Amino acid sequence: MQSPSPRPRSKLLKRLLIFIALGAGLAVIFPFLAFAGLIAQDSWEEWQRCRGYTQFNAEAWQDPTIASGPPYVRSCMVDNLLEEGLLTGQSQAEVIALLGEPDLESSFLQEYDIAYPLGPERSLISLDSEWLVLKLDSAGQVSAATLATD
Repeated sequence: MQSPSPRPRSKLLKRLLIFIALGAGLAVIFPFLAFAGLIAQDSWEEWQRCRGYTQFNAEAWQDPTIASGPPYVRSCMVDNLLEEGLLTGQSQAEVIALLGEPDLESSFLQEYDIAYPLGPERSLISLDSEWLVLKLDSAGQVSAATLATD
């Protein structure tokens, strides 16, 4: 009687290796896909929240009902405000005319001259608050405008 050929065993081994490789590939890809899904969901929720408020609008920025509470439109508009450079070179009085009264009790006032609260930090896990902080030069004009978190 002939002994069984080693081929069926090598086919089984080959299939097992393919199965293990696919499993390992999925184990690597699945967390990435799940994370990408969370980011996409977060982006969708921000888009829903910010709908209509992505361009800077001084009236909406100063409206206390939507500026300092949900939907936190300041955090929606701040990127456009900074990209357009609307603050650089402005005097403190011009900034206040444009943005309203700043927060006078912010801890950032030790390092910066003007601070505006934007709302919860825009991140996957929001633990802090986000702020627009401004530095004035010796002439009293905005020399730097940036975002900070506390």
